[in-house]
Amino acid sequence: MKRSAYIFLGFLLLQSLCFGQAKITIKIDTEKSYDSLKIQAYDTEQEFSPILEQKFSNTAVLSTKKSLHPGIYWILFDKTLGGAFLISPNSKQDFSIQITDSDVIFSETPENEHYKDYLNHVQTFDAQMQGLNQEFQDAKSRLPQYMLGPIVDTLNAKATRIAAEKERYQRQVIAENPHTTLAGIVQCGIEIPQPTKEIASDRMKMQEYYVSHYFDNFPWDYPYIFNTPIAKDKVKEFCSIISQLQRPEFDQYVMHALQSAKIDTATYFAFFDEVEKILGDHGSPLKIERLYIKMLKDMLTISKLPGNRQRHCTYELGVIDKNHVGDIAPNFKIVTHTGDTTTLHDIQAEYLLLYLQHPTCPTCQKVRGMMANFPFLNKAIASGRLKVLTVYFEDDAEIWKNYIHSNEANPSYMHGWNFDQSIEQNALYDTRAIPYMFILDKDKRILKKNVMETVLEDEIKMLNILN
Repeated sequence: MKRSAYIFLGFLLLQSLCFGQAKITIKIDTEKSYDSLKIQAYDTEQEFSPILEQKFSNTAVLSTKKSLHPGIYWILFDKTLGGAFLISPNSKQDFSIQITDSDVIFSETPENEHYKDYLNHVQTFDAQMQGLNQEFQDAKSRLPQYMLGPIVDTLNAKATRIAAEKERYQRQVIAENPHTTLAGIVQCGIEIPQPTKEIASDRMKMQEYYVSHYFDNFPWDYPYIFNTPIAKDKVKEFCSIISQLQRPEFDQYVMHALQSAKIDTATYFAFFDEVEKILGDHGSPLKIERLYIKMLKDMLTISKLPGNRQRHCTYELGVIDKNHVGDIAPNFKIVTHTGDTTTLHDIQAEYLLLYLQHPTCPTCQKVRGMMANFPFLNKAIASGRLKVLTVYFEDDAEIWKNYIHSNEANPSYMHGWNFDQSIEQNALYDTRAIPYMFILDKDKRILKKNVMETVLEDEIKMLNILN
């Protein structure tokens, strides 16, 4: 996959041995009019944050008493990207940058010239690939299908040669610039090998091939790569794929990446934090709890784990490592919309959709609206084999009364209020992110946990209620 979209931004500059100080002089030669000039530093927590802000002028000086951390820096004219530079460990931080309308010129930083050469080479390789694609499109538009075979074979052979030449060049750049941000960016840009025809023709095998090889060229030994957006976006894409595929056997590839990250503690923590935001955070729509539990347990195996991380992981495990598929759902009292008092376990139903919610929560309202229009769900309810129980678990009686007397309360559902707040007080369920849905059987055994509205209809269909 192409990652040059992020390489585009950086004009390499390596960090100086200047006793913890930095001095960067920027000279601008432009006929355009701007109001402000900013230099922004990238880090995984705040992304790009300003370290210099001033009115626009033809000269700006960034002078710091401490050296800049390795990573990527943007130079902005108002909101327009005027240039960028990279910092690496143990390299110069006393230099100047001249920015014109057509070029960015560095002085006292030969590494940047290497990087500009790299960009030019990559553009040449990419242009060659685009040319092959255009040849194919031209042939496709003027030739019948049966004549395309030999042309495709020839173009594929050329593409393979170009890809091999590009990779050889990338690895040469890495070897000539070891332990630098440049090397990290280039390494991230190396494509994984093309799969065999047998794999490429099988969708399931292709998914596994791509996921299993995704981090083949990731610079685990260079933690500062997480001070560039390329690392964050790479992790984000990987996690998105893992979540969308929903194949539990792919958990191993996330865990394998965590093991690879252990080559450097800073890399491990940075990688873990990025994955946690997507696959672990209780508010993330892509979260996978079973995988997050494995990640938390893995973090707790780290020797001399900082106290804040140990407390965080221990707390998270205590909250989510419960209510597993196959467990009996914890019992609790409710008062129903009809005024009756009962318990979860006393509700008679072949299947029960337990919907933990807050009546005024916008997401809960949205999901309830979607569910009202789910045809299969409504048919399952009408059959009598499935019941839906919505449960409000906080302590505001007025909210409960307003809800059950409004159009928000679907008349085909059973609505309950956990009036003694035992759900929250006893931490029976993870209620940080709502709505939170379970599918239970007649014995209140958990069949499905954390069911998302996007797959609810499919999960209900799998119960074979209407067969």
